[in-house]
Amino acid sequence: MNLKKATWAKKVQLSKGLAGLAPKEFDAPVTMAETGGLIMGEALVASPDLGGDLMFVPGGTGFKPHTHHGHHLIFAISGECTVTLGAEIHRLSAGEVCLIPGEVPHAVTGITDTMLLAVGTPHMPVDAADRLELVSFEVLTAELSSQIRCMGCSTHKLYERHEILGADGVVRCPNMKSGGQCRLDAE
Repeated sequence: MNLKKATWAKKVQLSKGLAGLAPKEFDAPVTMAETGGLIMGEALVASPDLGGDLMFVPGGTGFKPHTHHGHHLIFAISGECTVTLGAEIHRLSAGEVCLIPGEVPHAVTGITDTMLLAVGTPHMPVDAADRLELVSFEVLTAELSSQIRCMGCSTHKLYERHEILGADGVVRCPNMKSGGQCRLDAE
């Protein structure tokens, strides 16, 4: 049996002789389906049952509300993004991971340029049209009648749906600035 392996980071020298990791450059990126050509991905290792991919989400762009057939883990390798799940927007920063249950509507938006490592079961190729199924914003926020809560800052402010859905269909907290800073935290 052949061992499937791939490099997803490069070693970097930290202080006091310690080694660390930094995201690698893509070798053969492909445009991810349903992203308007803005999000790039690269397959790492995969079988039909389980696989891992790198994804680069430029700041201010993201995945529209969608579902997947199976569970997946999203590791933030660099940068910051938001993950909208149910009626809450959560911040996900480099070094953090979240679990998205299968068939649960969610959205991911880059606050800054963000590199993600996604591990999912079952695995679908990064450019597969059926990797994700778009859902309406109303399905994403079905738990709440008219508002969604941003958990990305200390205020946990409630917003009306129309305040956070961009014309491009991407969910964004209106107070989140580039660099991951919330305007409300600065007040």
